[in-house]
Amino acid sequence: MKTILLKVKIIVSVFIILGTAQTQTISTFESLNLGTNNYWNGKDFSGGFNNGNAFFVNHFDTSFGDYWEGFAASTTTNDTTKSYTNQYSAVTGKGYNNSNTYAVNYGGGKILLKGAAQGKVVMGFYITNSTYSYYGMKNGTSISKKFGDSTGNYPDFFKIVISGWKDAGTPTDTVEFYLADYRFSDNSKDYIVKNWQWLDLSKLGNMDSLSFNYHSSDTGMYGINNPQYFCMDNFTTRDIKSGLSNTDNKIIFSLYPNPANDILHLSLNQINGTVKIFNLQGELLISDSNHDVNISSLKPGIYCVEVRTEEAIAVQKFIKQ
Repeated sequence: MKTILLKVKIIVSVFIILGTAQTQTISTFESLNLGTNNYWNGKDFSGGFNNGNAFFVNHFDTSFGDYWEGFAASTTTNDTTKSYTNQYSAVTGKGYNNSNTYAVNYGGGKILLKGAAQGKVVMGFYITNSTYSYYGMKNGTSISKKFGDSTGNYPDFFKIVISGWKDAGTPTDTVEFYLADYRFSDNSKDYIVKNWQWLDLSKLGNMDSLSFNYHSSDTGMYGINNPQYFCMDNFTTRDIKSGLSNTDNKIIFSLYPNPANDILHLSLNQINGTVKIFNLQGELLISDSNHDVNISSLKPGIYCVEVRTEEAIAVQKFIKQ
């Protein structure tokens, strides 16, 4: 029986990397120093907060009592209280990977990229439901329905639509994420998100800002009925432009086998090059100067291989079996 190796060969026109700038930045929100079981909701009228290479926009208003929308930050851990009084807690009870601090979105809003991330790619972030929104969909509230109805057959859904923007208002693309989905013909597949999940935003391309808009099957005269929240952690910017330029510098970059189990072989048209392997969250896992890279320690999944020379960089994805 022959073993067929899938060999992918790509000629990539690449761009010159200036200086030694960091290529990815993660907003973990820990540096906000909120303390234990606390939250920030914009009551200081600062209009938002900086973290990593991003500004998370917040609107706070006291015209008819305290009201906020956009992004808040939280260290609260209440994963059981189902009411509006628990609007700042993630249903997981903690941030991603048991971290202390995470962001909470209410009603949509914007994130503005800054510094090295402005005009560049956002790799993505971890997302989950808030406790209030999770139980609001699971059980219903005084103004919203139980998703699926009593039969479980109604095709309810709740999703967030994220749009990329550049050059003062030009859209790039959109990404949708279903925080709950009951549209399956097989009711056993219906779900409400209750754990941290990675949301890949790389398809949005180079951008300056992101906008967030909710869509739901449970709507009425005044819009969406179910609680409009999601929680975010590890917002990751790549800080490098996508796309091609500088066509005089080319890297011929082959890798095989793909998928791979133990050793990933790389073939380059340039002798000297550093090989780095990242996961889709931008975390560096392997750095090697050899072109036969031992990947046996990696978990099964999709990874990015970055080949860097003194003047250029090229990236491909591969599958670890």
